[in-house]
This record gives sequence, structure tokens and C-alpha cells, in this order.
Amino acid sequence: MQGDKLLRLLKSQLFVESDADLADLLGLTVGRISQLRYDTDVKDGTVNSLIKKALSAQSKSLSRRAISPIVEFFETEMCQKSERSFIDVSKEDRKVLQNALKATKGVYSFYNSELEIIYVGKTKNDLWTEICNAYNRKMPHYHRYYVNHPHGKYSAGKALRQIKRDAMYLYDAASYFSAYSVEENLIDAFETLIIRMIPNDLLNVRMEGNNLLSPFSHTSD
Repeated sequence: MQGDKLLRLLKSQLFVESDADLADLLGLTVGRISQLRYDTDVKDGTVNSLIKKALSAQSKSLSRRAISPIVEFFETEMCQKSERSFIDVSKEDRKVLQNALKATKGVYSFYNSELEIIYVGKTKNDLWTEICNAYNRKMPHYHRYYVNHPHGKYSAGKALRQIKRDAMYLYDAASYFSAYSVEENLIDAFETLIIRMIPNDLLNVRMEGNNLLSPFSHTSD
């Protein structure tokens, strides 16, 4: 096989353009890549070896891209909840984060003030919209005693600042969040795995994945 043709094939399969990137993925030197280019008859053994290395590199690359963190344990900013936001996007770095979340699909999680996970969600659209919706979602099954302090103009009265038991919004409990980019075909499975591993720590209502369980029989000795 002609070396130049082989290199073009390998580059197309590995989505790289430069000799340096190809050499890095295959574990070769740039000099060796140059030698292969001018080889008019690359031996079958060399071709097979390079194809195996390419497949291995491709597999590792796919694994790295399958799940990658965007942000982890980032503090929410409750002052933004009136705008249906969970971070102050008037700040430049938050705006960069917002754009990253808008451009990504995947899985996210919220944590309480002690950094304990309390909610897990997913989306196959964009993470920004989904996280905003979840952050401003009332949790009807999650009741706690707390004080609903008034904001803005109000008149004095006995009803104010009373301790009452009521359903809380997620933003009442969420102090931090994480977000992960996940390949679309893995999103459902990834969320299901997390929820099933820590169901008693989460505010999620639905237990995911029960219909995926395979029946098994158990016989005692």
C-alpha cells in the first residue's frame, strides 16, 4: 500500500490534519510519519500495526469525549432567581459559562450548602434552559419548616416571618451545581445510574430505570 494513501486514510479516521497530531495519536515520531509518506510499498505487517494503533486511539478519543465536565461544584446565586437564572450572567466569566451550557447537552446536579447532592437532571437539548427550569421548580413532595421572608415593599402584619411548613422550590435548597457534557446516546443511562445509586439523597420524584431491570431467580443453598 502506498504510504501517502495510508496516511490520508488514518488522518480521516482519526479526524486530524497535521502529521504531528497523527504521530501523537499513533505513538510515532513526526520523522517516522514522513518516512511512511514516501514509502511506495508499505508492508502488510506495518499497515496492520498502524490500523490497530488507529483503532485504539479512536476508542480512547471516543471515551474521553463521551463524558466531560463543564463546571463542578459552582456556587449558585439566589439573587438571580427572579430572572429565572441561577448565576449572575452580568459578570463576564458567568456569561462564558452560560454560553458553554447553552451549547451543550448532558447531565447536571444540584448540591445543598454542605455540598451533598440533592437533585440530578438531564437534557438532550441545552443544559442552560434545563438547569434554569429545574432551579425554579417547586418540589411539591419536599416539605420543610421555614420562613418565607418578604422582599420589596410590604406592610407589617402577623403573617410575615412566621415559621410554616410548606413545599420548597429547588432554589431554596440548592447552593451549588455541576454540569457535564454527555454523548446523547448515553444521557439517559448516565442519569439513571446516578439516581439508582443514591436515591435516598435526592429530591427527584421518579425512580428511573425500573423497567430496564432484567428478571433473575435466586435459590438458597
